[in-house]
Amino acid sequence: MDTPNRVAAWWSTFLSPDSSAAPTCFIESSLSGQLVVIGGMSVWSLCEHHLLPMHLDVAVGYVPDGEVLGLSKFGRIAQRHAGRLQVQERFTRQVADEIAALIESTDVAVTVRGTHLCMSVRECRWKPPAPPHIRRRPVSQ
Repeated sequence: MDTPNRVAAWWSTFLSPDSSAAPTCFIESSLSGQLVVIGGMSVWSLCEHHLLPMHLDVAVGYVPDGEVLGLSKFGRIAQRHAGRLQVQERFTRQVADEIAALIESTDVAVTVRGTHLCMSVRECRWKPPAPPHIRRRPVSQ
């Protein structure tokens, strides 16, 4: 059995997410000033405290100003930040901050609902409620 090498290869792959995809923005003036919400993103990360998986469901809302970010980029941004040892709160902030920088606006909100295996397979062995973590940057009036 070559288990140690397979595990080492998995860690290397998981902790090296593809960062080569450049963000694409599209001119879409009809959406200016409207709330755009993208949900249904689902990524896996690893709890930095226990080295156990956590499943993160991600939704992003933002208010574009003439340009919208390409849909596939949201999932890639989430996957890039999930591909490291992580905590849910920092992950949420990193996703919000990167999207805000890309769209050059602080009108961004990110919500993340996590299922943490460190809670469900360790000593408590129960499936706790999945509390969402929400990062809201200032939203224009």
